[in-house]
Amino acid sequence: EGLKALKTAEKRRIREEGSHERARQIAKKLLSKMDDEEIATDTGLSVEEVAKLRAEMEAQEPAD
Repeated sequence: EGLKALKTAEKRRIREEGSHERARQIAKKLLSKMDDEEIATDTGLSVEEVAKLRAEMEAQEPAD
């Protein structure tokens, strides 16, 4: 029974990680269209995480 609970918890963790990664991908697509608070509300990510994604994306953009 303990092993079954452990397997269930691991499956849940994997599913949550996948959902979180999907939310991050969606957020990246919305960065040019919405502000951080709107993206956080729509994706379920924190405002801080959206701001971090925005900073990462801006750092990857080529300088003019």
